[in-house]
Amino acid sequence: MRKVIRGATSGALLGVGALHLAWALGSHFPARSEHDLARSVTGDDTMPPRAASAVVGLGLSVVAVAALPIADGIPGSAALRRLAGAALLGRAVVPSGPLLSALRLPTPGPEFVHLDRVGYRPLCLALGAALLTDLAGSQAHAR
Repeated sequence: MRKVIRGATSGALLGVGALHLAWALGSHFPARSEHDLARSVTGDDTMPPRAASAVVGLGLSVVAVAALPIADGIPGSAALRRLAGAALLGRAVVPSGPLLSALRLPTPGPEFVHLDRVGYRPLCLALGAALLTDLAGSQAHAR
C-alpha cells in the first residue's frame, strides 16, 4: 500500500510540476487565456514571471522523483521529502491573503480565493501529509 501511495503522490507532484513548466513556456492551459489563468492561479490580472513558474515546476519535479520508492537509497531524498512535506502543509494551513501579502502579491480575487479553498489548499494538505506520513512509516518500518 505504501508503494501505491508514494506512486500516487509522485504522480500528482509531477503533474503539478509539469503544469508549472508548461506555464513557464507560455501555455495558459487549462484556462481560455493567460488573463483567465492568472485570475485562477494568482488572483491577479497577470501571471508571475515565467522563471518563477519554471523554478516551481522543476522543484516539484525533483520532489516527485524523491517521493518514489526507488529514491530511498539516494542521499538526501528523505530530507527533501520532509522539507517539501512541511512546505506543502504550511501552504495548506496559511490562509491565502496573508500568504500572498507576505510574498508581496496583490490581494487575491474571489475566483482564486474559492479555488484556493476547495482545490489548492486541500491538494497541498494531502500531498504534504502523504510525504510526511510516508517518512514516519519508513522510520517505523526500519526499526
